[in-house]
Amino acid sequence: DKLELPVLECTALQQLDIGNNRLSRNSALTLAALISSCRQLEWLSVDDTDLDEDGLVAVANACGECPNLSHLVLRDNRCGEALDHVTRPLAQCTSLTHLDISDNDGVISQQLLAPLERCPALVHLRVGGNSLSLQHIPALATLRRHASLKTLDLSHSHWEALQAESSLQLLAELARMTALETLNLKACSITYCGLKQLLGRL
Repeated sequence: DKLELPVLECTALQQLDIGNNRLSRNSALTLAALISSCRQLEWLSVDDTDLDEDGLVAVANACGECPNLSHLVLRDNRCGEALDHVTRPLAQCTSLTHLDISDNDGVISQQLLAPLERCPALVHLRVGGNSLSLQHIPALATLRRHASLKTLDLSHSHWEALQAESSLQLLAELARMTALETLNLKACSITYCGLKQLLGRL
């Protein structure tokens, strides 16, 4: 399950999709070395793999070595609450416009979102399929300060722990993101009252 070393010579590589493969820690180290060597890399997908937290962090660190990286997909790796350790190195990805970290069973927290403030080109962000609790609702204010953000996907987020009043607070925070052009709240258990709260502020 270790990637072959000759692939490390692909220094002109601009796009790489290695999703839906069963990768181990050894694979992650080799993949990270490949990414670091690909200075022209613009598009990378590492979705639905078996990389553990350390493996994903190694990949994320390597992405910081790619000045042209604009699209990054790390969806469905089930790294849990360690997801914020994965986004921290992405602060170096100043050309990043599209980021998908959905379906990782993580927590949408300040620690998760704060590093993305240093990605000034970020336009599309997918963080659905992760959890959001009352204490983490203020973290969304971080995204309000992101003037370039046009698309926010929170679909299939786990809001089960939020009471009705808390859900209204969350929707009110989302409604303050006046620069958004696309907002995906599919399968977020929004009620009629919540919908009124959101529409009343848009």
